[in-house]
Amino acid sequence: MNEPYIPALPERSESSAVSNRWWPNSAQMGMIGWIASLVMFFAALILAFAITLHGAETEKAILIPKALWISTVLLLASGGTMIAGRYQLRRARVRSYRRLLYATTALGLAFVASQAMGAWHLLQQGIYTQGNPRGSAFYTFTGIHGLHLIAGIGALIYLLQGLGNLTASGEQPLRKERLRAQISAWYWNFVVVSWLVLFAFLIQWAQ
Repeated sequence: MNEPYIPALPERSESSAVSNRWWPNSAQMGMIGWIASLVMFFAALILAFAITLHGAETEKAILIPKALWISTVLLLASGGTMIAGRYQLRRARVRSYRRLLYATTALGLAFVASQAMGAWHLLQQGIYTQGNPRGSAFYTFTGIHGLHLIAGIGALIYLLQGLGNLTASGEQPLRKERLRAQISAWYWNFVVVSWLVLFAFLIQWAQ
């Protein structure tokens, strides 16, 4: 049976009732700052490898494992389920939101597994870090990004555990959950986009 439609309430914290709803609260500002710092970190990492590889000796091309392509599709799908989950939560469809959170978590775990399989296939090609800057780029990018994605999975599990007895009838609990979901979605979407950028550089450097 379909869940009833309930008009969405503005996403805001309990303290924002009398403040400008468009101004980020402390939790949102914290996540914005964290994402900004990660953008600078990944940009510096890409620049460092770009400089290193520019003067490196040409080696045999790296065959990008199919597992990395599969993991990319899985991560894009997880971004879609995360967006869909927030859409359902804005309409107080809690059961659908919970199912989509589970789906996002499962897709994230499948991404990590596919990345591990991709690393194994690279090793099978004889691609190592020692004396191979391009190999180092693959392992560094996938490893560091994987750690950040695992942190995102932890955030999703936290959301699932915090759902408890959340229902469509409780306005204040719904507002709190929408804020938590919004902040987690920001981070998750950043992880999705950052992998697309990193993977694009890895494809270019594999030649």
